[in-house]
Amino acid sequence: MPMNAKVMKTFTIGMKFAPSATVVVAIEVVKHSKKSGMEQVIGAHSVTFTSKAYGAQFLSWPISAFTTEGEIFLRATTEPSSDVTIQFERFGVLLGSVVEDSITQRTLCTESVAVVATEHAPYPVKASYLENGRTIAVTFSQELDTSSFQQSVFSCDGIVIVNGGISSCSWLADNVLAVESSVLALDEQITVAGSVLKGKCFTETCSPVYVNSASLSVMGPSVRKMTTSVSAIGPSVVMQGTDVLIDISPSTGSFGWNWKSVDIGIHEGVSAPNADLVTYLKGFIYDNVPISIPNKFVVPGSYVFEVRLCNVFSACSSGYYKLYVVDYNVPHMMVGGSATRRVKACAAVRLYGAYGMIDASSGELNAAASPDMYWMMKRNGVIVAGSYHQGGSNLVLLPYSLPMDQLFQFSLVMQDSVTKGLTLYSQQITVVRGNLVAAITGSDNIKLNARRVITLDGSRSYDENQDRSLMSGLAAGLFYTWQCSTFNTTGCVLQILSSDVYGDNLVIRAPLKALNSVSVITMTITDQLQRLAQASVTVTVIDQTAPSVNITAVNAKNLKSYNSHEFITLEAKVGAHNPGIVRWTVNDSSVNLMTLASGSIASSYVGGNTMLLTTLHIPVKSLNPGRFLSFSLVYVDGATQTTWDQQTAISVYINRGPQGGSFDVSPSVGQSIVDVFHFKTHQWETDELPLYFSYHYTSVDDESALWYPLQMESEFTQAFVRLSHFGDSAAVYKGRVAVVDGVSAMAEVTQNVSVQPSNVNLALDVSMFRLSGDVRSKMHVVYSTMPNNANLHYSNARLQQLNAQSCRTSAIDCDALYRHSCGIATGTCGECLDGYTAYAAGNTAECFAVSIALNAAVDIKKCANDCSGNGNFGYAGDACQFSTASVQEQMASRVELAAVYNQMLVSSVYDDALSVDVWSGLVLSLGEGLMRSGVNNATFSAQLATLSNYLVLKGKSVGVLDTQKVSALASLVDASQPRRSFSSLDIAFLETTVAGQHAVHHLSESKIAAYATGYVTAAIPLALTVASTSGVVVTEVSIVSAASNKTTGALVGLSLQAFADRLVSNVANVTSVPVRVVVKDAEKCDRVGGCSLTVSIRNMHAVSYATPVVDSVTVACDRGMATPSVAVCPTASKQVVCPPNFIGNVTFNCPYSQWIPSCNILHDFVGTGAMCDLVSFDDLSTHCECPVGSSFVSGTSGQRRLRVDEAGTSSLLEMEGSSFIHQDLVVSVSEQHFGMVYAANNSVQHHVKGLFPEFDLVIKTIVLIDSIPYKMLSTEGWPTLNATMVAVLPELLKHVMEPLNFTTFAAKFDAMSLVGDIPTNGDQFGSVSVSFDSFIRADDYCSVDEVFILFENALNGSVYLTGTLSLALQAVAVDDVFVMGNATVAWEHSRLYSFAKVNTKSMFCITGIDDVHLVNGTVPSTQASIASSSSQSMGDMKATAVNGPQSAQQGRRQWTRSYVFYMVLGVIAFVIASVWYAIYSNRDRAVKVNLPVSAFAPLAIKKQLPPEQRP
Repeated sequence: MPMNAKVMKTFTIGMKFAPSATVVVAIEVVKHSKKSGMEQVIGAHSVTFTSKAYGAQFLSWPISAFTTEGEIFLRATTEPSSDVTIQFERFGVLLGSVVEDSITQRTLCTESVAVVATEHAPYPVKASYLENGRTIAVTFSQELDTSSFQQSVFSCDGIVIVNGGISSCSWLADNVLAVESSVLALDEQITVAGSVLKGKCFTETCSPVYVNSASLSVMGPSVRKMTTSVSAIGPSVVMQGTDVLIDISPSTGSFGWNWKSVDIGIHEGVSAPNADLVTYLKGFIYDNVPISIPNKFVVPGSYVFEVRLCNVFSACSSGYYKLYVVDYNVPHMMVGGSATRRVKACAAVRLYGAYGMIDASSGELNAAASPDMYWMMKRNGVIVAGSYHQGGSNLVLLPYSLPMDQLFQFSLVMQDSVTKGLTLYSQQITVVRGNLVAAITGSDNIKLNARRVITLDGSRSYDENQDRSLMSGLAAGLFYTWQCSTFNTTGCVLQILSSDVYGDNLVIRAPLKALNSVSVITMTITDQLQRLAQASVTVTVIDQTAPSVNITAVNAKNLKSYNSHEFITLEAKVGAHNPGIVRWTVNDSSVNLMTLASGSIASSYVGGNTMLLTTLHIPVKSLNPGRFLSFSLVYVDGATQTTWDQQTAISVYINRGPQGGSFDVSPSVGQSIVDVFHFKTHQWETDELPLYFSYHYTSVDDESALWYPLQMESEFTQAFVRLSHFGDSAAVYKGRVAVVDGVSAMAEVTQNVSVQPSNVNLALDVSMFRLSGDVRSKMHVVYSTMPNNANLHYSNARLQQLNAQSCRTSAIDCDALYRHSCGIATGTCGECLDGYTAYAAGNTAECFAVSIALNAAVDIKKCANDCSGNGNFGYAGDACQFSTASVQEQMASRVELAAVYNQMLVSSVYDDALSVDVWSGLVLSLGEGLMRSGVNNATFSAQLATLSNYLVLKGKSVGVLDTQKVSALASLVDASQPRRSFSSLDIAFLETTVAGQHAVHHLSESKIAAYATGYVTAAIPLALTVASTSGVVVTEVSIVSAASNKTTGALVGLSLQAFADRLVSNVANVTSVPVRVVVKDAEKCDRVGGCSLTVSIRNMHAVSYATPVVDSVTVACDRGMATPSVAVCPTASKQVVCPPNFIGNVTFNCPYSQWIPSCNILHDFVGTGAMCDLVSFDDLSTHCECPVGSSFVSGTSGQRRLRVDEAGTSSLLEMEGSSFIHQDLVVSVSEQHFGMVYAANNSVQHHVKGLFPEFDLVIKTIVLIDSIPYKMLSTEGWPTLNATMVAVLPELLKHVMEPLNFTTFAAKFDAMSLVGDIPTNGDQFGSVSVSFDSFIRADDYCSVDEVFILFENALNGSVYLTGTLSLALQAVAVDDVFVMGNATVAWEHSRLYSFAKVNTKSMFCITGIDDVHLVNGTVPSTQASIASSSSQSMGDMKATAVNGPQSAQQGRRQWTRSYVFYMVLGVIAFVIASVWYAIYSNRDRAVKVNLPVSAFAPLAIKKQLPPEQRP
C-alpha cells in the first residue's frame, strides 16, 4: 500500500516469547529511489529484548523516507547470531523475505512498499483473485477516500465493469477494493470506471483527484498457497451386476467453480482392468453428480481407481478409491463424507450411513430385510470397540470423546441375515490438537475515564483441547503475561494496579496525566507445550467528566463470533453525571438497529449514583456474513446537549459459513408421490469442514406453510425424494438445501418446482415412498437415500392430506378471523396468523393481536346445545358444521401419525438447529387436532406432550427456539397437563428473555403467563403483570433486592403464571386464581443481600373485606343513677349499672363478623397450606410478600426463616436447579368474630380539678433509623447526625402531642446508639437507635395506662412525625454531600419510664362499671396490672385494633391498688433502673455504642429518674 508522512509515522517490532538470552536486533530502512534508481540506507534502529522486556516496540520512520517517491525495504540483523527467525508482516499478512546471511541472521523484506511524496491521480495497479477463489482484489496506487461508503458491503454498479454479473463490493483497505464475482475467469478484463472513486487528501489545501478509468487482466492467486483435496468415496464391497458409484463431492478446493478437469484412471488390481472400462473412464464427462460406472464393465475382483481434479486456477490433486466386487449377495452401503479427515478433539464426530438390501434375482430393494449392523472402532490399528451400536447406521461421538494425536478407523459393518454376506465401510479420522484461544471479556476498544479503574478479564481464554464449559483460564493450565505500550511515548502511561502481570486479569488505572493517550494492552497466553495465543485491547483515556461505558457480549457460545441462527446480545453499563439519552450504533449503515433490535435501542438515563444497563438484542441472520461489526453507544447529555460518540466499542464477527455452492432440483415439473425428484448440491466451500446437508420443501403460495423434511442432516450431497400435494390444481413448491459447516454456521438455497396433485382421499402406505423396480442400474439413488427417508416422505404426505381434507370445503372468511385458511375439520380455518392468538377453543374463534389477547379469559368456550346434535367436541362456528364422526376420524389419523413422529425422533439424530425448528412446526400442525377439536384423547395428549418436551429440550441445547414456537409447544402440553409443574418449558421461556427487554407472554386454555429478565436493586424492581379480558389486572409481581443504586443489582429471571380458576373450583374458601411465581438464578439474590417478592392477587369472587357497619347501643347515666339498664344487640345483651357521680354515656358496639384474607400455598390444586406474609388488602386485591434466596430455605441464622408444617419441612418454597419456586399461591379467606365492646364517654368539662386524678409520667421512646449510609456513621459524620436528633426530635414531638390536651408536655433527647455491626466500606449501610424522654402531666384520665395508650397511638399514627423526620434526615450533609436520602424511620418501642399520682381525690374514678374491662365481649377474671399494661408494644396495640374498634377511654379501672403491690413493684423497678441509670446518666452523647439487634426486645422500666427530675 502506498504511504506518505500523513499515513504512517511508526512501525512496530516485537517478540512473542520471552527469549532465553538477550537478543539485539538492528533495523535498517532501505530506500530505492524512483528517480535515480539507487538504493541507500536512510535510517537505522537498534532494539534489545530480554526475558523480562519483550513484546512490541514502536519505531519511527525517517523523514527522508517520504520526501521523494520510491520504494522502501526493511533489513533486520540479529546481534549476536541466534536462532531467532525474522518475519515481516503488513496488515497481518506475512510478507516474503530473503535470508542474506545465515550466520548473522541478516534478513531482507522482499516485498517493497511504494512511497508517494506528492498527490497524483490514483490508478488501479493489479486485479487478482484472493486465496478463497471467489474474491477479486483490485489494488490502487494510493489510498482512496472511502468515507462516503457507509455500508460494509455495497453494490459495484458504476464502480467496476465486467462481462457478467457482480454480486457486491467491499473495502479490504483504503487502497484495496474487494469484488465478489462468480463469472470472471482468469485473464478476462475488469474495468474500473473513471471519475467515481477519488484519492484521499492528506493536507487541508488538497483538492480531491479522481481515479482514471483503466482495465486490468484478472490474475489468479498463488497456486502454492491454494489447497486442493480430493476425496473419492464409494462402497467398499458391491455385488456383481450392480453399478459402481464414485462420489467426489466431498472434495475441496474448487472454490465454488466447476472443476476445470476431472480425470479418472484405474490401477491394476487382482485382475487386469477391462479395456472397455478404461475406454469408458477416459471418455467420462463429469456433471456434478456421483460418477456411475455401468455394471457391465466390472467383474468380481479388486479395483483401485485414481481421480485427479484440477480447479480453474490450475491447482491439481489426486485421490484414490478401492473396490471389491463379489459374486454373492451383500448389503450395499456407503457412509457420507471424506474417507479420511482430521478433526480437533473439541469437535463432534458425526457419521451417517445409507444402505440397501438388493434381491440378487430381481434387483429390487428388500424393504423387509433387516441387516445386522454395528460400528467397529480401531485406534492405531488395534480394535478397541468391536461392536458399537448407536443409532443404526449413524454414529455420533460428542466432543472430547476421542484422545488426541491418535489415528482412528471407524467401520460400519453389515451382514445379510440370510446369506451371511458381509460388507463394511471405513473412514479414517485423525484427532489433532486444537489451538489456544485468547479472549479478553468485554470491549476491545475501551474509552476509560481519567482517574477511573477497570479490570481486564482474560479468564475466559481456553484451550481447545479441554472442555471450556468445565475449565478455562488458569484452571486449564494456561500461563498469562500482560504487556502495555502507549503510542508516541516510551513505556506505558497507565498504572498497573495488579500485584503481578501473570494472572488471568489485569487491573489498570488511568491517571490524570494519561489524558488523551492511546495504549495497547496485550495479553499473551501459553501452555506447557509452548503454544501461544494473544488478544489485545486499545485503551483511550478520556476526560473524567465524560460518560463511562462498559460493553459485554452475553451468552456468546463462541466468545465474539456468531452464526446465522443465533442472536447477538450486548449489555452496556453506562454512567454519567447528567441525565441524558444513550443510543446503540454500529459501524455499518446497512444495518438498521432500530428495525432489527428487539425492544427499544434508546434508553433514558438519570445521572447520579445510579448505573444504567441497556441491552441490544438483534438476529444475526439479518447481518452480512464474513464481516466484523463494531457496536458502540452514543450518549447525548440532557443538560448541555453535548454528544459523546467516541465511546467504548465491541467488535463481533459474523461467521462466513458455507458459500459458493449450487443447488438444483429436477425434474422441474412432477407428479405428487409418483415421481422421484433429484435434489443436488455441489461445489460448496467453507472455512470449517465438514459440511452437512439437509433437504426440505414447502408451499410457495402459503407463506405460513410448514417446511417438510425430506432427508435428515448428513454429508450426502444429493437426495432423491417424493413430494406430496393434495388439491384441485398444481402447486408451486419451494425445495431447499440447508448447508451447515463444522462451527454450525448455515447457508441455504431454494429452487421452485411444480407438483401435480394427488387425490385427497388416496389411501397412503409407506411402501409408496420407497425406491421400486430393479435398482442395480441406479445405485447412485440407493447410496444417497437415508434409511428413514421413506418414513419421512410418508408422514409428510399424511399430514398434508389431513390438512387438505380439513380445508377443501371451508366457506368461512378466515381472513376476517385473522386465521390461515386450513383447519382441523371441514368448514374450519387454520391457526392464527403470526402476531395473533385466540383465547377460545375452535378453529372459527376469532384471533386477536397478542397485546389484546394477553388480556383474554382463560376458560374454554363450548358449543351451545350440544353442537346442534353433533356432540360437544369443541367450538367450530355458530352452526357447528362438522360431525362427531369426522372429528374422531381426523383424531385417529393424527394419533397414528404422532406415533410415527415419536418413533422417528427417538430413533434418529434430529438434534441440529434446523431439524428442531422444522420438527417443531410439524408437531404444532399435528397438534391442531387436540387444540381445536376439543376431543379429549389421552393417548394423543401424552404423545404431543412427549414430542413438545423433546423438541424444547433439544431447542434449548442448540439455541434455536423462538418465543412463538416455545409458546405454541407449551400450549400442546398445557392442553393435556393443565396443572403441570414448573418444567423445562418454563425455563425455555425464561431463556428467550433478555435483560432490559420487553416481557415474553404465553397464553393457553389453562393459564396466562409472563416472563422477563432484569437487574434488580432496592430502587429498581423487575415487575410482571397478567390481566383479564377487560384489562383488569389478575395478578402482578415485583421483585427487589438489597443492592444499592450504585450497582446494577442481581440479574434474575422472573415468571408469573395465572392458572384458570376452574382448576381450583373444588378448594374451599379460595377467592383468587392460582398464581405461580418463579425466580431463575435466585442464588444471585444472596450475593446482594437477598431479594423480596411482592405479589398482588385480584379478588375474583367479590368477597368483601371491609369492616361492616356495627350496631351500637348507648346508655345515658346521670349522677346518682342506680337503676341497672340493659344494652340489647341483635345477637347479645349486657346489663349496665351506672356509677355514682358519673355523668355521661356508656356506648356498646355490638358483635360482628369480618372476612380476612391470607396468602396461602395450594397443594396439588386440592388444598391450601403454609403462607407468605400478608402485607395489605382491600376489596380488589390482596398483597403478599415472600422472601427469595437460598438462605431462606436453609434458615440461616440472622435470616428470616420459613414457616414449616408439622413434620418440620417447608411446603412454601423449593429449589429446583437455579430456580426458586413459590408454589401455586392463592388467596383464601377465613371468618373472624368480634364480641361486644364498650366505650364510656364523659360529658363533663375537661381539666376541672377534683374530677380526675392528676398523673405525672415519664415515657421513654426508641426510634430505629435504617439504611443510613456508611459516611454518616463514620467518625466525621456521627456528630452531625447526633446534633440533628437533638435539635429536631423534641420540637416534632411537641407538635404531635398538642391535640391530646395534656396539661403539660415536654420532650428531651436522650441518646443515639449504633445497631448491629459497623459497616466496613462505603457501599454498605447501617442502623441507629435514638431514645428520647417525654414528660407529661395529665388530669383528664382515671388510670395511667389510658394516658400511655393515647401517647403511643398518637406517636404511631402520626404521618407528620415520620415524614418530617425523614425530610430532616435527608437534609443532613457531610462535606457538602447529601447522603441520607435512603434513610427510613421506624417507631420501635415506647415504654413507661416512671409515673406518680399527684392528686388522688377523684369524683368519677370510683368502683363501678370502670372495673369491667371488656375485650371481644368477655370479662377478664383478673385485672391487668399497670406494669403489664404499660409494657404493651405498638405491635400489640395494632393487633388489638384488628380485633375490634376501641376507644381511647376504654377500660377505665380503679386506680387504687394495694400498698404491698406497689412496694414490690417499686423494689423491682429500682433494681432494674439502677443498672440502666449507670449506663445512661453520665455518658458522652456523641460517643457511638454498638448495640446488638437483640437490644430491641421488649424493655421493662429502664431507669429511675434523677432527684431533680422527680415529680
